[in-house]
Formats: sequence, structure tokens, C-alpha cells
Amino acid sequence: MKGRMISLAIVAALLALVPARDGWGSECASCHQAQGVQERVPDIDPIRIRTDEGVRSITIGEAYKFHGHSCPGLILTFRATQYGIRLLFGEEVPDRKDLEILTRAPLAGGVDFLDLFMIGEGRKAPTRLPAGMARDRNLISFTFIRKSTRMAVDVRMKPEHYPEDFFAYKKKQSDGTLTPADWEVLHGYIKGMILAFPTLSLEHLFGEPRPYSLLTWGQALPAHEPAVPSAPEYGQIVVATGSPYELGLVDELAREFSTRHGGVIRCIKTPTGPGLDLGRNGMVHITIGHEAEATARFAAEGHAARRADLMHNFTVIVGPRADPAGIDGVRELAEAHRRIFRAGSPYLSRGDGGGMDLLERKIWGSLGLDPAGSAWYTTSGRFMLDSLLDADARGQYHMLDSSTWAMHKGKTKNLRLFVMGPPNRYEICLVSAERHPHLSYNGEVAGAFYDFLTGEEGQRVIARFGVGQYGEPLYHPARNGVGGK
Repeated sequence: MKGRMISLAIVAALLALVPARDGWGSECASCHQAQGVQERVPDIDPIRIRTDEGVRSITIGEAYKFHGHSCPGLILTFRATQYGIRLLFGEEVPDRKDLEILTRAPLAGGVDFLDLFMIGEGRKAPTRLPAGMARDRNLISFTFIRKSTRMAVDVRMKPEHYPEDFFAYKKKQSDGTLTPADWEVLHGYIKGMILAFPTLSLEHLFGEPRPYSLLTWGQALPAHEPAVPSAPEYGQIVVATGSPYELGLVDELAREFSTRHGGVIRCIKTPTGPGLDLGRNGMVHITIGHEAEATARFAAEGHAARRADLMHNFTVIVGPRADPAGIDGVRELAEAHRRIFRAGSPYLSRGDGGGMDLLERKIWGSLGLDPAGSAWYTTSGRFMLDSLLDADARGQYHMLDSSTWAMHKGKTKNLRLFVMGPPNRYEICLVSAERHPHLSYNGEVAGAFYDFLTGEEGQRVIARFGVGQYGEPLYHPARNGVGGK
């Protein structure tokens, strides 16, 4: 025990000698001492950002290296950024010029991460914490702003995740009054948070913040930072949808519309459920999804000014060529799932709250079966194409739409199509400007695009999409008698 106290005293003395950082003392010196725990830190999904050089994927490991080590503030800021981007952009990769981040969080590691994320390794000098910034766990919050849509979201850490006396110990550290016993407590706090923050869900860490519309006067960014023109200046609207964007249909429709009618169409790639939530929050002008009950609820709540059938493809099940569950020739999705369950054959679920995921849950429920927790049943949490490629790599059964399979089956090596299921119908909603008045700024463009999609012009684009490359349309228009000429 005596030897231990001597070593702690030496550590405390060394920490007191570390030069102060902008009046804060050695903000992360104690984190340096916790590096024995870094190799045990759980991994975190990377964050992608679009820069002038292309799409950049930033991992937590890169952030550790940039900062010099792992620390609670860095991990927390990394995860807050994940959340803010998810809430404002869905699965779309944000453009660095379209994003603004404000924070009151007194976290030096977090500031370094935001430098890496928003400026890059080429920063001229590190951003410093202002000397007057209050050290208070109740102030650990971040505001993310999407300039092009004038939407923002406040991501605030639940105070209980930082020990109440953490910053008191940090103050002692910067003042040089940290005792060996104090150091032991502080070191334990840091190690605990480093291990816990990557494993907690975003909702557990930050609650469930809701995006809101933002009006600004002046500009918070430095003068050298170019701003994205606001949406009203050039007739921009935002659409939320999933595979129709991933497969290129939305881009084709947008090109045709802009050529004939003007306006700019931007898209947030997101599953049906989260896409409807974007509509509920007034973050998009139009939603396109393939879960009828969820869309019906959205309309019943008064969020849809107009709603219509748009198109359909088909629901299919693919799987390993050996077909261990024996589903070849089965016509019903439910029967195929029953056989997969009985055989305990490997199955990959989307698990993302989208239309295909909701359909799968309905199927299991109708069978009275619950595969959750079974060793053969795993969840991707990824989008349609990525999930298909994951299933191929692991030799799993997987349910998806026929359009994704038709376009990307050539990328798979171990899968074949077994079940061609019923039509997978897509509906379109024009989000109500009465419920969300800010959407009226570009209401005419949004209404015109809705009319284009549901009218003969847009339906013809849908009917011919994919025919030239695949010999058949990837989607079938809702309007009867519309050809692809």
C-alpha cells in the first residue's frame, strides 16, 4: 500500500507540472495516464463527411491519434456528432460547407475532434477552449445546423453521465492541488467513461432531441467560411426516401424535373420510418416510403397535405445457393420465414426501422415467432445495398426489394433468388406547410415536383428507369397505361 501511495504521489506531482492550457491546466493530462485502457475501448462506427476532395470517413481511432490519446470528452463529442448528423441528414453524407456546429461543452478532446471533423488535419492552429468557458456537466451540449434547410438540433448530454464532482477534480488538477487520493478517483472516472461512452445508445446518452427550424441574423461562422445559399434563394426542396435514391431513380426524376420546370431537388437517404419522422419535424418537403400503415399514421396526424400511390417493385428473399432452409419454390414470404426459423438457417435482418424491416417484424408476428437473440439471426442496421452485400459475405438469407436485387445481384457471389413475393408499394406525401409554415417558402416548387412525380411526365420516367441497362423497369408506375417512352 505504501508503494502504491508513493507512485500515486509521483503521478500527482508530475501532473501538477504539466503546462497550463489556456488557463485550464492540463485538460487531458489525466487521460494520458489512462491509456492502458485504450486497447479495450469498444469500436464506434465512423462518421462520413463530404469535403472538396471527396467523401471522408473519420474513425474514432483517427480521432484518438489526432488528439494524442483517447479521452471521455473526445468520445462523447464523436457520438454527439453521429447523432446530430443522423437527425439532420438521415443516411445522406453531409457536406462540410452545409454544416455548422456550436458547442458549450468544456471538453478539450471534443474540440480537437471537431477541428479534425470540420477543418481536417491541415488546421493552421488548434482551436482553444475560451478561458471564460464554464466547467459544468450541465453545459455539455452541441447545436448542429444544416444551413441549406435552416434546420437545427440541440444534442445535450444527460448530466448523470459525467460524475457530479468531475470538474471539481479537474480544477484541483489545474491548480496543482490534486492529492493522490483525488487522482485515484479522477483516474477511475476517466477510465469508466472511456469504456462506457462507446457502448451506450445515443438515446441513452443524449435523450431524443427533435430538430427545429432556425432563423439567424448575422453569421456565426468566420468570414472565410463559405456559406451554402439558403433554400429559398434558388428554389430548393428536400425529399426523404431510401432505395429509390440509392438506386438512382430520384436523381433521374430530379434531372427531368429541373430541366423542364427549374428548381433544385436534394434528397436525404433514409428508411421509411425515419423519413416520415423527418416530415413530422418539418425537415423535408416530400416523403417517399413503402410502409402503408406508417404512412397512413403520418397522414392521419395531419402531416401530409397530399398523399398518393407512386409506384411499386416486389419483395424478394435471397439466400445461400445450397438453400439449407429449403425455401426454393415457396411463394409466400411467411412460409419462407417459417422454414428459415425451423432450420435455424443464417438470416440477416435490416433492423433499421425502414419499410422492409417493419414488414419482416409483421411476418414474424403473424407466425407467432421471435428470432431475436437466436445465434443464426443477426441485424445489419445498414441500408439496402450494404445489407445485401453483408448477407452475401456471410451466406445468409435476406429479404429486400426486387430493384436492389436486379441492379446489384452481379456484385454477389454466394446468393441466389428464391422467393418473389408480393408488390412492394411506394407512396408519396407532400408535407403540410400548414403544420410547418417554413416549408411554404418553396411550397410552389414542392407542389410542382409532387405533381410531376404523380403525373404522366414523372410516371413515364419511372416506367423507363432501368430498362436500357437491365431489360426491364426497376419500378412500375402507379398510373395504368403509362409507358416508358
